[in-house]
Amino acid sequence: QRRAPRAEVGAASWCDCTADRNNASRRQDSVVVLGASGGVGRGIVAELLAAGHAVVAVGRSKERLATLMRHAAAHRGLTLLCGSVATDAAGAALAQGLRELPGRPVAVVASVCGPSNSGRLLARPGSFLQRSLEEDVVSHFIAAKHLLPMLAEAQPEGLYLIVSGPAADCPWSGYGHRSIAAAALRMLTLVLREEAKELPASVQQLQIGRPVRTEDNADRPEWLGADEVGRRCTDRSVDLSANRRASRGGCTSADHRRRASRQRADAQR
Repeated sequence: QRRAPRAEVGAASWCDCTADRNNASRRQDSVVVLGASGGVGRGIVAELLAAGHAVVAVGRSKERLATLMRHAAAHRGLTLLCGSVATDAAGAALAQGLRELPGRPVAVVASVCGPSNSGRLLARPGSFLQRSLEEDVVSHFIAAKHLLPMLAEAQPEGLYLIVSGPAADCPWSGYGHRSIAAAALRMLTLVLREEAKELPASVQQLQIGRPVRTEDNADRPEWLGADEVGRRCTDRSVDLSANRRASRGGCTSADHRRRASRQRADAQR
């Protein structure tokens, strides 16, 4: 049996796509976050950890994942996994790596997108729009194609949550390619939901209505904070856990109180 390289840093652990099969019996529910090393992904990971979830943070860059590890060193339950959904081969390898990890994914949060380059779309070559669609839409398709079956195997009633940006309904000035991709991603979510009806997993989309403020653009106070996006993703995961307990007859009054409190807060926003 081949063991994966694993280095402990603080309370986090590092794995590559070949997991330690000897630890497979140590089952722990976890939330998989794709794009975890990006600005929005870091906010999602931080809020999930703060809420007590175990998190498998997936990113393409080991250097950026190492930075995420240092920021989250105070939290337990963080596993870093270097992987990609840029191609079918990479998506299949990621799904296999997740299957071999010593944990059970109960949700996947996909926060995947390309860089936010601005400019008039008509001034760009066709390859620019093609690359944007590959990064913002096709990558989500590849991720869902390989990870939805993995999620369904690991956890009946699991949540597959696609995080998408603003401007799916109207053009975003200077970012027309992102508007096109957001509209296409919305339709992709509907298609995935329809085609995955027979799988025991729920496909949902969290569409962010405003640009997101991250560490890279902290001078935009009017934008939505990445931590707020993370809280909304966490709320979806908490609701999923409560629904599973309710289906088993184990939903508590505390669950109902937390849900009611979140609904009141949402109504006030």
